[in-house]
Amino acid sequence: MKTADGQDVDFRPFADSISGVEAIWMLNDANGNLITLESSDVIAMSDTDTLTIYGGSDDSLSAGAEAGAWNFDSTDGAYNYYSLNGATLKISAELTQHDLVAT
Repeated sequence: MKTADGQDVDFRPFADSISGVEAIWMLNDANGNLITLESSDVIAMSDTDTLTIYGGSDDSLSAGAEAGAWNFDSTDGAYNYYSLNGATLKISAELTQHDLVAT
């Protein structure tokens, strides 16, 4: 799945109605994008309970009501890995604007 230039997408209202999404691309556009999702959305959308999010430094990810609750698991330099309630997010290390973990 790819976001349009500068598009903000809140997956919470409709995540149960889509499936088979394993990655979201927010790269290569002139304006930043904002994605909002929670762990239940990742599980509903992804067949593997893991969602990869590709983004740049101008893109943002919001955890909605779960802000600050995600666990930082590891990094491999290119991606940071977070988990919560059986869901895993694999996020481009370039995407630094998020509220997954408490600061």
